[in-house]
Amino acid sequence: MRKHLVVICLWAALALQGQALAQPGFPKSDYPSLSLTDLAQILRPNDAQGMALGLTGAAYREGLFATYTNPAGLRLDDLTVAYSHIPAAGSFSGMLFNQEAFALGLPVSESITLGAHFFNLNLGTIELTDRFGNAVGEERIGVREAQLSGAARLGFKQSMIALGLNTKYLEIYLPGLNAHSFLVDAGMRYRLDTEKARYALAVSVSNLGEELKHGMYSLGAPIRLLRSGLSAGTVPRPEANVGVMATLEYQRSLRDEERYSRWNHLGLGVELQFLNHLYSRLGYNFDFADVSERAKIDGFTYGLGFHTPRKIKVGVPIDLSLHYGKGLTDYRQLDTNVITIALGLEL
Repeated sequence: MRKHLVVICLWAALALQGQALAQPGFPKSDYPSLSLTDLAQILRPNDAQGMALGLTGAAYREGLFATYTNPAGLRLDDLTVAYSHIPAAGSFSGMLFNQEAFALGLPVSESITLGAHFFNLNLGTIELTDRFGNAVGEERIGVREAQLSGAARLGFKQSMIALGLNTKYLEIYLPGLNAHSFLVDAGMRYRLDTEKARYALAVSVSNLGEELKHGMYSLGAPIRLLRSGLSAGTVPRPEANVGVMATLEYQRSLRDEERYSRWNHLGLGVELQFLNHLYSRLGYNFDFADVSERAKIDGFTYGLGFHTPRKIKVGVPIDLSLHYGKGLTDYRQLDTNVITIALGLEL
């Protein structure tokens, strides 16, 4: 059984460094070496709005799941719980790639919000055998992350500056292998409201910190990602029947020497708002990485959203939001449906 576990762990280490993401029939060198941790954090975002708007979010997103693109976007009016689900997709060696995220957030003052997040990328199970090849059990494999977030805002007459920070514990769990690291995300956003329009400019950096390690062995690090974005749109007003918001965001790895340096991406998105509680979204991804055309991660995204126009009284006043995001491109045969639901409770 020990020998079997060693073989499994060696295979897993290779898979985590990007081999699992190459499509059959194409040379592996055609593809950016994105690990499963990067897959979970970037190509399969827990935020449906960001998925629908071209994998963006740094400049415009507010709410619990905004922290995955820019921690400065953590802003809530009430105690809020949220859930995100990416349905399973069998795509590599029978792996499921089922992903879920849970979040809890609380405004502690008018200018400070705190949040806690947990997500799990479930890759299914591995069968354990003894030295004779007899099955002796199963163990789950996957990637999970626990995160604590905080954001503060400074408001002026027509503008606002927000700063945010995530602290994260990232772990890969496999039989005989438990690699983990502590990481930090930081972000800033500036927003300006005029009489008719709202503009925002933001920058964030993800995954500052140590490499994933198992004992004395290193499995590499998630992408140290820079996001820089801007957005422009109408100012939300109760009497407005239709609104619009457009966003543009550039992303790239900060370390050219790392094996994931070929992530180089531009996302565009447009959101139409109806009656201030119905949303239609369309986006497009541009992949500037130095890879072959057949390996490009680009194409359209789209999505829909809804939140209650006013609080519903169920014991305590609550508001509900539901969003869906979908990528039309085939991200290396991986499913990209994202569904999120958030529930706010006025205490």
